[in-house]
Amino acid sequence: MSYLARFIDQYRSSRKTKLAQTIAAKNNLKVAYEIDSDDASVIIDIYLKRVYNTCFPFYEDAVIVDIGAHRGFFSIFCDTYTGGKSTIYALEPEPSNFRKLTDNLGINHCTKVLPHNIAVSGETGTQQLYISKSVNHSLIRLQEDHPYIDQDTSITIQTTSLLDFIKKENLSRIDFLKIDCEGCEYEMLLNSDSSCFDYISTISMEFHDIHSPEYNVHKLVTHLKRHGYEIVRYEFQETPLPLQMGILVMSKAGH
Repeated sequence: MSYLARFIDQYRSSRKTKLAQTIAAKNNLKVAYEIDSDDASVIIDIYLKRVYNTCFPFYEDAVIVDIGAHRGFFSIFCDTYTGGKSTIYALEPEPSNFRKLTDNLGINHCTKVLPHNIAVSGETGTQQLYISKSVNHSLIRLQEDHPYIDQDTSITIQTTSLLDFIKKENLSRIDFLKIDCEGCEYEMLLNSDSSCFDYISTISMEFHDIHSPEYNVHKLVTHLKRHGYEIVRYEFQETPLPLQMGILVMSKAGH
């Protein structure tokens, strides 16, 4: 990368971080450490672009599961904007992110959020989590020429199937299931026992392009429709990269 390209990249990163700091201050969001560029992108998505607001149970007493909770920003959003008797489950497998998640929950006094250092997958057990140089860690081993994820190592983590998590936590319902798990949404949802969808009213996710004919968003939409969900929001994000990514929200008919 040339000096000019590095300068432009650093300038853009600095502007994004300052914007995120302003957004955090206006939303009374406290961060337990210095906000970096990765944090800034997530804060902007949640608090400025409001990517998960469609069908969100604002000010209601709700059960919410946050899969791929990262450093806790969406779970904190849920704690702020749902009813006092809500319960939010924040699931994040990567150890460093999980430590920051718990620190952020503590400094924001999020008493309704229950953190879990675990990943949701197609089955319960242990798997390799492939660590990226960015925040895009994934249970999926991607090809080396993937346009934006560079996986250079892996760690062994605990996983749970969606249905096993529901049973372990003795959940009678999930009002809002948020998913951002870097391509693992396909294995998780396509391999879930059909009975788990009886518990879930709304699924709001960022879908990813893992360059697989078996795992793509159109198959995911078809699968969820078979289980009684209707499309509420379905859009691809703008990107200069050869990727098909976006936001999908599906909800049960009549919800």
